[in-house]
Amino acid sequence: SNGSQVTAVANENYHFVSWSDGVLTASRSESSVSANISVTAQFAIDTYDLNYSASSGGTISGSSSQTINHGSNGSQVTAVANENYHFVSWSDGVLTASRSESSVSANISVTAQFEANIVSGAPSFSPKAVGSGSKNDSLPFGGSKDVGIIDNQGLNIFGYINSQANFEVSDSSGSSQGKHKLEIINLDLLTGILTLKVSSKPIVFSLEKGESRKIDLDRDGVDDASFTFANLYINRVEITIKDLNYKNNFENTNNIDINNQDIVFNKNNFLIQEKLKLKTIDLKLSERLKGRILLQVEDLGQAWYVEPVSLQRYYMKNGEDAYNIMKDLGVGISNLDLKNIKTDINFAKKHQGKIFLQVEDLGQAYYIDFQGKAHYLKNGDSAYNIMKNLGLGIKNSDLYKIDIS
Repeated sequence: SNGSQVTAVANENYHFVSWSDGVLTASRSESSVSANISVTAQFAIDTYDLNYSASSGGTISGSSSQTINHGSNGSQVTAVANENYHFVSWSDGVLTASRSESSVSANISVTAQFEANIVSGAPSFSPKAVGSGSKNDSLPFGGSKDVGIIDNQGLNIFGYINSQANFEVSDSSGSSQGKHKLEIINLDLLTGILTLKVSSKPIVFSLEKGESRKIDLDRDGVDDASFTFANLYINRVEITIKDLNYKNNFENTNNIDINNQDIVFNKNNFLIQEKLKLKTIDLKLSERLKGRILLQVEDLGQAWYVEPVSLQRYYMKNGEDAYNIMKDLGVGISNLDLKNIKTDINFAKKHQGKIFLQVEDLGQAYYIDFQGKAHYLKNGDSAYNIMKNLGLGIKNSDLYKIDIS
């Protein structure tokens, strides 16, 4: 007679190899049985290949080809630059020359990228600018440079990861210059996403090639400069910066002095009126409410976000404003830390009220609520829903004790 079918089923992260009598199919049934049969299904843990290669200008030190069991760690490799070259990055965006993979769960194949050193007296690489700026300037590799005052005609800047540009643009009145710093903090060569940081009041944001963004550098409600990711040259980027308020080019701007504070009138008179209602700032109350989204329940339900570092509140007029403010105030977070926030509630609660930008991916924004849950800020609609669902009602008498940015 024939036996019924049995199947060898592998556990997660394992795979079937064979039966102990050499049968290679996981499912089997015995036909015309004429003797006792006792066999064992044999399984093996999944393995993954790690492959490291080098572009021209360097070599790999360590095992460049590794086979690693699921969940195990790879051995360290180092990208070693040849003479007159320097290491730039790995093709997946890792910036350290030495690396080792932890808890491997997929195949990895990456290339170390190198670039020739600039020799004194030799001609340097000067790509043709494609940005719309009227002037060009270049930043040193990993260094900082003063590029001076930028006007409304714009400046095309060529730079590398970790390059910094010190620049000046007009404030919202158009009558004086503010000093700021631009840092190129990441370039994802796989997706072409560029991540920048501008300060004096730090703002981190990401751009796709060809994308522009207007930034309020001094957080007064008026955009001061535009930043455009104009082009990409291997590992070098071209960024165009333009002054949006050059020569008093902003409409309806006047300055008044209220309680020894310079308040700039702009198109949103609501903020001016709210400034006038401020009482003595209560830092203990501000500290207690940091990271909260507050709803002005004794008025029209206006929404505010209390920034955890400055303890100032930011007005979120609608979903689009909420989305832009949260993107502007977000700080960079690694993929590993974001994963920990999503899986470790205790770790997440240490960061409640914060906004994070996934700088190792596409710059996605997440708000961490006070239960430790991460909320993805996909767009204005999602930001509006977060305001509506997570907002905490507050009386005007308490709200007016929290400073306004």
